[in-house]
Amino acid sequence: MFPRSMGVLPAIFEGGQIDMNDNTRELTNLMTSTVLVSLAKRFQDGIFGVDIALRAEAPLRISPSLTLLLYYLALALSPSPSLYNNVGVVLSGLTSLSRRNIGGSHQVLSGQDLASIYYEMGLQMDPSHPHLLTNYASLLRDKGRTEEAIHIYTQAIRHHPDLDVALANLASALKDTGRPWDAIVYYQRAVKANPQLPEARCGLISSLNSVCDWRGRGKAAGESFAVDEDGNIREVAAKGDTYPGWMTKMATTCDMQLNLAYSQNIGAIRSVRSLAGWLELIEAALGEQLQDSQRKRWTASLAPFYDEHRASLKYANEGGFLIRFNDWVQRRLQRRWYLETFGKVTESQDKLRSPSPLDPGASAFARPTLPSFLGPPPVPSVLPFHTVNILLTILISSMG
Repeated sequence: MFPRSMGVLPAIFEGGQIDMNDNTRELTNLMTSTVLVSLAKRFQDGIFGVDIALRAEAPLRISPSLTLLLYYLALALSPSPSLYNNVGVVLSGLTSLSRRNIGGSHQVLSGQDLASIYYEMGLQMDPSHPHLLTNYASLLRDKGRTEEAIHIYTQAIRHHPDLDVALANLASALKDTGRPWDAIVYYQRAVKANPQLPEARCGLISSLNSVCDWRGRGKAAGESFAVDEDGNIREVAAKGDTYPGWMTKMATTCDMQLNLAYSQNIGAIRSVRSLAGWLELIEAALGEQLQDSQRKRWTASLAPFYDEHRASLKYANEGGFLIRFNDWVQRRLQRRWYLETFGKVTESQDKLRSPSPLDPGASAFARPTLPSFLGPPPVPSVLPFHTVNILLTILISSMG
């Protein structure tokens, strides 16, 4: 890469010759790679869709593509196992990618397929890298190759016995195979290594419930009794009172994860269009001007998303709103398109011409698209089907 600048970034190459046997180029690339990785991690941990202000240029939007570009540059300048791991993590979160192969034809690969390639390349450099082993095992587990994943998780723990993520993932894989009793010890080790790890905390209580081990359970919302560390039943004075235990910690974890998912979409509504633009879209969907009462109602509903100081919307699910709003608009646009094409005809013996997106005026009925930066929210540790052995009131209270 960068042959004209002798393998270093052109911006830091002054045009002189660099001794290929000198450490200067290697150290320069290492420093440049470190800067690029720092930026990529900053963007990766931030919120996609936020604009970066560039002097005298248009703003640059944070996206997985930008993060990958920085990682690719850093990897080309100074490859390392941790960099291959970082690229694999970003790729594994993508649905599909298109690339041109050696023959010149396009090839579509899933994000997991590409991530697997980078994990394997990183493991060639360092076969004992615990994070590479853990993430590679998780990828195999997602593909249904659970037994292989368990074997690789075990390797990661052998090299790093206190790696909380590897311990929790190994426990989850064992639980997936119907062995919650074997998973408990690894969940306990993961909680000991990192008491704040949601997957370890929630997985442990789920496994304990599966084997009817109630010790340290505490109480859930609405219950009159609690279970202490010794397995003794304790009566609680009022149903609203709390009693420390695993159930209380799980409810706290649910709140934290749901709020985190909501916080990643902050500003999504405002970034898509202005308040006036939303009102215009609503009128286009309805095919008529909004009445004063309707305009006031819609304005009152949307205005808080444009208020910088509205603290109550800190954890509003803006991504969910955009999805539901698009569905609401689409149903009305389809009805209007049908009426414009066929009128009020509900059935006919004659063959009618189907409307086409290429028809004049068809663009007015196009479905609104979601912003490209709106990615899937992180999956919470407690899902609806987990409530078979976890009281539903916990999940309900956390969503309230």
